[in-house]
Amino acid sequence: MKTIIFKSIMVVFMFFKLSFQVQAQFATLPSNVVFNSWLSNPFGHVNPTTLFPTPSNSAQMIPLSDVKYNYILTLNDLLNAGILPNAVISSIGYNFFSGYGLPYPDLTISLKHTNANTLNTFDNNNLTLVYSGNFNLPGIGWQQIPFTNSFTWNGTQNILVSICWNRSFAAWGAPVSHSDTYLLGRGICNQAQSGNGCNLIANSQSTLVPITRFGFGPIINSINPQSACNDQNTLITLNGYFVGINSVTIGGNPVPFTLINQNELVINNNSSSSGLISVTNSAGTAVSQVSFNSIPLPNPPSLPVSNSPQCSTVIIYPLTPPNGVEYYWQDIVNNGTSTITNSLNPISISNSGTYYIRALNTSGCWSSNSTNIDITVLNPSNSSLSVSECGSYFAPNGTQYTSSGQYQSIIPNAAGCDSTININLTINPEFSVTDTVFACQNYTWIDGVTYNASNYSASYTLATSSGCDSIIYLNLYLGQPSLDTTFIQISAINSYELNGSIYTENGQYYQTITDQFGCDSTISIELFLEYLTTIETEKGSVRIYPIPSNDGIFYISGEGINIISLTDILGNNIDFRRSNDTVNLCNYSKGTYFLHLKVNEQIILLKLIYL
Repeated sequence: MKTIIFKSIMVVFMFFKLSFQVQAQFATLPSNVVFNSWLSNPFGHVNPTTLFPTPSNSAQMIPLSDVKYNYILTLNDLLNAGILPNAVISSIGYNFFSGYGLPYPDLTISLKHTNANTLNTFDNNNLTLVYSGNFNLPGIGWQQIPFTNSFTWNGTQNILVSICWNRSFAAWGAPVSHSDTYLLGRGICNQAQSGNGCNLIANSQSTLVPITRFGFGPIINSINPQSACNDQNTLITLNGYFVGINSVTIGGNPVPFTLINQNELVINNNSSSSGLISVTNSAGTAVSQVSFNSIPLPNPPSLPVSNSPQCSTVIIYPLTPPNGVEYYWQDIVNNGTSTITNSLNPISISNSGTYYIRALNTSGCWSSNSTNIDITVLNPSNSSLSVSECGSYFAPNGTQYTSSGQYQSIIPNAAGCDSTININLTINPEFSVTDTVFACQNYTWIDGVTYNASNYSASYTLATSSGCDSIIYLNLYLGQPSLDTTFIQISAINSYELNGSIYTENGQYYQTITDQFGCDSTISIELFLEYLTTIETEKGSVRIYPIPSNDGIFYISGEGINIISLTDILGNNIDFRRSNDTVNLCNYSKGTYFLHLKVNEQIILLKLIYL
């Protein structure tokens, strides 16, 4: 395993020492090492004292103590650590000496490619945000911070790491380990005691770089084969870098896999999927540059023959396969080598048997199944039948006939083939009639039955001379006499007419009526008449209604009417609510009043009665 330590020198208030270590994700590892997302043993090195430069045994408070910290990992540092170009960085880790459970509100981590080797101020341009959130230190020792967005190293430039957080809601941060080597200008920081460091400017250069550990995802260099028939569990070999793999997909579909070693992985494409291959560990996902093509198997033809068993001779018509496909008749199911006959020729089958056909495409892929045809050849039958029926006849095949003649009915016989029946049919006439009756209470019909309720199902059959029936159907509607008197109140003007009787006076009247069933009922009429008084003038009529009035409101109509005054029976003038067509006395005592009108220059006196 390769380990590289980066050292920098910076001048810091009280000469704080800070350091960083980058551990290779892709170092060669012993076969007994348990791989995980960052691909190294739990503490990133076997013996810290053998590392170059030698790590310090002391701890400093950066980068997760200063509210904002930038530092540079150079191209040589990354290459010497064994990191490959296009490596997908998915986490960052530090060796914490204390601070279990410390919160880091609004923690923000960003990376970028840079050609700069030193920093004089914060570089905030074109940063790639890889983590943003509230982070709580889960423990001491090596702790990884998983990225929410991965970062792919281009393999040609330095990497700048930018870390900031909000000390307004937290105490001093936790110390991490560093190297003793001073690398001036490799780091820049702000040591504010409070506030959100992401919004601050640099105020100190760092003299040391904290020991850092990156986590990386897998790499796919090649796949073999790149295509295969999808009728089997195809084994696909991937070459690249694979450690801690937890899932593999083809075209988004999960498939089983076997990790041979860190450079070789074998996939069992049992789902016959096509598409790009993705390999994932807890640090990231690698996607193949080329797609694996699972070649679809050809389909055997759907033959234009009826379901078994068949009658007479069965013909399988010429088969035209699609482009790139050939059809082969088989004598054994799924045997793709034994050809019986050319599929382009029609086959006439007169003997019962089982027939198979499979398809082969130009890629050498056979259809996974065959079209299996079980054919049984059966024989039809014939018979004759003489029938005499009344009115109509239903043949064996369900056809209804209403006239005499020669007919043919075809139905399946016991073998399932056509049974042709020749029918000599004689139809004798029959008659039917419906007797509709309306009656009161009960009715005795021609069948001698006295019905006390309506009936629509009774029938009576008479025999004709031809032996066919003449049927009479009963539709009986029975009504019931009304034992109660129906009371109604009627309001009318001047007179009222009911059932031919005219009434001109108020009062109570009685009528007896007969309904459609012949049943009698009694109606009691309480009549309220209101009278319309009409006065003829030289130029028209004046009408006043009602007289008398029960509610004190009188309606007046006519041409050229002008109300002059209203007096009571003693001649006193009455101040009343009025309009040209209404006199309202509802606020006055009931009695007799006199209305003085002027109609087209003619004076008219009307008597109003308020009851």
